[in-house]
Amino acid sequence: MIVYGYAKDVKYDRNGTMYVRVRVPQIHGPEDRTEYSGQQARNYTWDRDLPYYPANMLSAVPQDGDVVELQTSNDKNADFIVSGLTGATFSGIETNIHTGRYE
Repeated sequence: MIVYGYAKDVKYDRNGTMYVRVRVPQIHGPEDRTEYSGQQARNYTWDRDLPYYPANMLSAVPQDGDVVELQTSNDKNADFIVSGLTGATFSGIETNIHTGRYE
């Protein structure tokens, strides 16, 4: 299974393995809490409580808000590994695809 999320932080263990703290919207809630439109957010995970996932050899160190790809060999929301950077970034600006205008 492949999912995408937003990088929040990076750390290294003593062996040099990179771990990336990632917000996966389908699991942890949206990046921007205003997407709840005033509704109560029951399953929202705060950034400080997000898990760190091990990363493969990435072409760059992810920055806060960079969209990363995660993979797992099962259908559960566990055992993810960060497998790549997409080149996209969370900007908080919504684009209307039909008109091409920013909203």
